Amino acid sequence: MALRATKYEPLQHRIIFKSPVTRAQLGTLVTEVIKHVLYDRERLPMPFDQFKKFLRDTWSSDSLNMHETVMQQLSRNQERKAVESFNALDHALSTISDMVQQNQVHEIRFMIGSTYVTPSEQYLIRVPHEPTCEECGNSRGLRQCLLDMMSTLMNCSAGQPPLPSSEKVMTFLRTKRRHVPRDIMELHQDFHVPWLGKIWEFDFVLKTCPHAAESADGKVSADSGSECSGGEVPSQGGNQLEHGHDKVSSDVEDTVVWARIKNVFPKIEMQTFSRRDGAF
Repeated sequence: MALRATKYEPLQHRIIFKSPVTRAQLGTLVTEVIKHVLYDRERLPMPFDQFKKFLRDTWSSDSLNMHETVMQQLSRNQERKAVESFNALDHALSTISDMVQQNQVHEIRFMIGSTYVTPSEQYLIRVPHEPTCEECGNSRGLRQCLLDMMSTLMNCSAGQPPLPSSEKVMTFLRTKRRHVPRDIMELHQDFHVPWLGKIWEFDFVLKTCPHAAESADGKVSADSGSECSGGEVPSQGGNQLEHGHDKVSSDVEDTVVWARIKNVFPKIEMQTFSRRDGAF
């Protein structure tokens, strides 16, 4: 039985990056937080990318044995479900990274618990919208940013007790309605942020550079209708009446909403892949 969630004060952490990053690198950093938590809180049997390689190298849905026993077939079905769930999560993280790169995400809130109403733990990532540097961002700087971030994350999780195996991972994004990828996410207009369970809040502090500042100054007028400003260019005279319906539709599509990843990720244990004779 899942433990009853308790209310805690949020634990706030500022992750200060010492090197400039690009928007694409920022997307990588955001998803690395989720990957780290999945392994650290034992929802995965090994680090995310290592487990992905393990599945790619060792598991195949085509390698079925026609002479398997009923129990072996049941084990195989459990493997298949675990792999499908992991692949769906991998696709969702790739989509989130792309959305961050395109400056479409305000914040990400992922939870571990029996339901999203009473989670045991919550992790909030506030995605910065200030300009990033497409010139200074490089792989060396990204590695340093990853080290800084992992140091903070490991300090946060030190000494935390294990969670029940039955608790799942649920992920929510705040984004504009128009940006919700309906194939993997669904709108949650009535979603209210629960204040139960332990809550970790992460604010990314980006390093600025002259290129980013110049880029921001050069786009002031263009950004009046951008993601960060949320403003719109007003219509004039008859055009306002002629395109009134379009404007209302546009206003609705620009509404910031909560969207939830459809796939609810369960805990995957290594024993799922070692129950058959001759398994890995």
